[in-house]
Amino acid sequence: MVVGIPVTLICLAAWPWYGETTVEGRLETVACDGSRAPNTLVESLRLRSEGRGLIRSARLKSEQTEGAVRGLTRKLLGAAIAEAAGTQGGR
Repeated sequence: MVVGIPVTLICLAAWPWYGETTVEGRLETVACDGSRAPNTLVESLRLRSEGRGLIRSARLKSEQTEGAVRGLTRKLLGAAIAEAAGTQGGR
């Protein structure tokens, strides 16, 4: 019993885990003056986390989903800004 408890605790701290989340998003851009048709941007983002120890799957899923949504939002907005800069540069 005395030996089993420390060994169990060490094993729990060294337990490897990983989580993976993929999200897909869509952003539709519309010109304010109506000079061009709406444009739809579709992007996806894959987020993978690795670690050691114990973590609840519900917590891991919620944390990864939040991070993936933030990353996807940045990716979509960056693509929309780059597209708008390219469109204005061509005028």
